[in-house]
Amino acid sequence: MALMTVPYNSAMRLGMGFNSYTQTLCVNDVVRKRGGIPATEEDLHVANQVEQPDASKRIDGGARQIPLKDVLDEASGTISRTVVDGQKEVSQTVTWDGSFVENSSDILKKLEVSGALTIKLDGLGGVSGKAAFVDSEDIKTADVRYSLNVKVTNQRLVADEMTQFVPIPHIEAGQFTEIYGDCFISGFIEGGVFDALITITTADTKKKNSLSGSLSLSAKISGVQVDGTVAGASDKDEAFKNATTNIKVTWSGGGDIRPDRVKNWTLENLKEIAMGFPDAVAACPQRYTALRSYHEETTKGSPLDYENAGIYTSSLYDAYTDYKILWNQIHNMMSKVNSNELELFRRTGSDGLTAYAAVAKKEQEAKEKRYNELVKAQADQQNDRALVPIRQNWSSAGVKVIEKPLPNNQVELYGPDIFGLEIAARDCRFEMIKIVREVDAVTKDPKVACDPYRTSQYLSPSIFRMLLPTPYRERLPTRDEWNTANKELSEQKKKAEDRQKHIDELKRKLEAALITPRRDEIGNLIANTNKDNANLHSKVHTSLSDLSHRADEYRMQTLLEDKNSISTGASFFNDLEFLGAGVRPSELRLWSGDQKIKGICVVYTNSSELAHGTREGNPQHVIQLDPDEVITEIEVHVVKSAESKLSVTAIAVATSKCNILSAGIKSNGKTYSFSMADYRQWSFRGFFGFALDDGFEDLGIVWGKDVPMPATSTVKMPPAKNLLGMGSSLQKKVKTVMSETKPNEHFYLGDCVSTGSSSSSATSFSALDTIDGSSVIRKIAFSSSSGRLSGLKIKYSDEKQVTSGAYSQANEAWSCDVVAPIVAAKLTVGKNLSSPVPFVDSVELVCGDANGELPLWPLDVSTIRYLGDHKPEDQLEIVSKLTEQAPKLARANWTLRGFYGEESDGLITRLGLIWGCA
Repeated sequence: MALMTVPYNSAMRLGMGFNSYTQTLCVNDVVRKRGGIPATEEDLHVANQVEQPDASKRIDGGARQIPLKDVLDEASGTISRTVVDGQKEVSQTVTWDGSFVENSSDILKKLEVSGALTIKLDGLGGVSGKAAFVDSEDIKTADVRYSLNVKVTNQRLVADEMTQFVPIPHIEAGQFTEIYGDCFISGFIEGGVFDALITITTADTKKKNSLSGSLSLSAKISGVQVDGTVAGASDKDEAFKNATTNIKVTWSGGGDIRPDRVKNWTLENLKEIAMGFPDAVAACPQRYTALRSYHEETTKGSPLDYENAGIYTSSLYDAYTDYKILWNQIHNMMSKVNSNELELFRRTGSDGLTAYAAVAKKEQEAKEKRYNELVKAQADQQNDRALVPIRQNWSSAGVKVIEKPLPNNQVELYGPDIFGLEIAARDCRFEMIKIVREVDAVTKDPKVACDPYRTSQYLSPSIFRMLLPTPYRERLPTRDEWNTANKELSEQKKKAEDRQKHIDELKRKLEAALITPRRDEIGNLIANTNKDNANLHSKVHTSLSDLSHRADEYRMQTLLEDKNSISTGASFFNDLEFLGAGVRPSELRLWSGDQKIKGICVVYTNSSELAHGTREGNPQHVIQLDPDEVITEIEVHVVKSAESKLSVTAIAVATSKCNILSAGIKSNGKTYSFSMADYRQWSFRGFFGFALDDGFEDLGIVWGKDVPMPATSTVKMPPAKNLLGMGSSLQKKVKTVMSETKPNEHFYLGDCVSTGSSSSSATSFSALDTIDGSSVIRKIAFSSSSGRLSGLKIKYSDEKQVTSGAYSQANEAWSCDVVAPIVAAKLTVGKNLSSPVPFVDSVELVCGDANGELPLWPLDVSTIRYLGDHKPEDQLEIVSKLTEQAPKLARANWTLRGFYGEESDGLITRLGLIWGCA
């Protein structure tokens, strides 16, 4: 049976009866320990988790707690992790869900709040607690509704010895649910719940134009309700202009989770606090039918089953909410009619309305007839019993009270004056009373929720709305009015389409502001850039299947594009089969000869070795890794023979400390580059592939996860994204600058584009030779030669200036002041008829806001562009391009700080990006 949870109430006690439908508490100590001993908190112990997340979403924290902000990057999911709480480790499960909702009842389901409880409380004159969280017309009138829910379960506390059902003597069978409820409190969940509801209402709906994003906050902290209103700057985004954004927040557990620095609630800090909430409680009812002792009792009656009442109650709640809105609208009309601000007209009847009214009348007559029959049958039964002598155990409690059915709405159009509105208000209130009464009926007998013949208990609010008078006169139009109306309808249709596009854009921007998509490659053990794995060799498929349980900690990348390129006698190997937890390579040895890689050997930190191929004599190429150094990039060069067979001829590796090992010869073939997207998490662990005849036909890479690292670990992120693709001159410069003069926390070298031209006279350049962590770009200029980029000049905020390539003032093609941080870049290499040799053609930069973030609205994005000047007849052809955003590392705002590259013969032949943070 699935675990049932309800919102925690401080009055709850172990063994207490509970009604899951109305979420009300019943008598104490209904279920006790053997011998009738009441259960106490001392009987609670930690139970095993009932739900386990996917293995790929398991995080083992070790001595370091993982920031959930970096993990909760999908719209919904579940993650299990180990966190440190004081001196002990706690296994924590975090479940989150963000989605667009249509009805208030959908939000109640997420909050685990009973719709029946909410209707009953509202009928009594007030709603409090979590029910008040959704008690607002804003939800119904909003154009966009987004619900965000984060649940944290540290542990589930249960009392297994609480197994004896202890009924109260002399309780009639028909009173079972009233006295005991349908279940009892069997335990508690220790953790917390965070809920946020974001509603956006466009100007067309609100009919106001100066609302610029008012943010309302409602938070329940330690049982105290806190309300307030703050202004947000959401009007920076065109999509959010002239729209009202309301954010309602409620949480339990975690203390005061809002930092002091957060004064105004925005989508950004809402996401930050929601995702951080797990770092900063619910009760568990169990049904009586799960107890053996319940079935051993024979005189206590039976609980009602509310399993099938949920859907019906949700519809009751939505109808009740609609009537509340209609009630307010009717009174607003009455107020305006009294002040002569509004003129109303009676709606025109229809055949459908007449037919519906006739059906409602027949149903009312049938209900009254059935009622009279039941009353007569009950009276006859009581008369018969009056003739029988009274027995000692006779009871009158079993006599069922038959309630007279409430009259149906007459389904008649209301008058367009104050009298008609008064009648409409009275009928509206009466329909709400009917809904409350229907909740009572379901509470007493859940079977009514599934009764197909139980109809017309209340009038649908959609039909009631059609009975109200309208401010529009209904008559046959003149020709001019007809033409004008057609024109207005066309305009309204276009406005409606534009408004829907606007709402869709709001949804997309809202979800983008709260959810960061997870990378595709984190899903499976295989992490190929080539998404089609159908061409993998059968032995690779078998190995993947056998080792799939290790996908949480390892990934595999292969260069194999054609399974038929593997010879029949080739032997398959996979180092992942033998890798132990926590071990990393400490040394890599390579043997080469006869224009191919002949042997490889990886030595690990536990002194074990994994070797393949032919290894005669001492290795020609060796790289030893420091304890705080890992391999982050690998290149494998492959040559295909005339028989379409592969041979690995060269291998190159780069480490986090910019050390490089190259072995073998690159001839006519293809070079494959291997790396993982997040260098902070993955590093080289071993190889897999096929060995044949003193060489290798295929060589893939096994990556292992480095996070979470021990607190004493000093392994740092690598300083460059593509160190092996830079060329030897730049590699030496990067190693010197990054390891000796600049801490790599301040700078990170992104990818680069290359024209493919190589020359011994090429000169390398890098802004890192001049700038430091405080240098911010303030002006940038480009010089060109015949439309080809030749040089750059950048001026910085600290008066530093960097000139790169063959820049000259005379050839300056364009310059621009930079007033906002640059957060994305696109570099393009092209060629044309007049210049068949490839060249750097364009540099396009995207600026962010003051915080280094991209604006939510695309039209608010500002750009800086250098575009090569070419004639149409030149027929420009794009050879390659690079698009890159600022990295998301160390919770810092990274922005573009400069460029690195090479210049040869007056032209820039290689250009890369340098990102930095303060």
